[in-house]
Amino acid sequence: MPHDEAYIASGILVSWSATETGTRTFSGTITVHVTKANHHAAAATGSDVTYTLSNTTVTFGEGANPPTAGDSVKVIGRISELGKKCSQTSLAPQITARKLAVHAAKKEATGSESGSTQ
Repeated sequence: MPHDEAYIASGILVSWSATETGTRTFSGTITVHVTKANHHAAAATGSDVTYTLSNTTVTFGEGANPPTAGDSVKVIGRISELGKKCSQTSLAPQITARKLAVHAAKKEATGSESGSTQ
């Protein structure tokens, strides 16, 4: 019998093809290069994953709206899994993104700001 587990993955935004469907909700697809993940999302680490948003709540940090490639993204949702004693061939995992947080990419310091004075 399938059950849902927490799915948390974060990384760098590769592409954004989602449109606003309401107040802070979006539908469409996004692609994220996953760099960190919890146990249930660990298989995605180090790869580009396309998530489908369906009225998903999205929060934007300062300077991140509209989102651009290179922004930091955190995906919070649920993934369907089977129990350990169930046949693992009868279900493909289904990821449901519930929340998404987008933060602008960090600006790199220029040489004049980080240089020392003598």
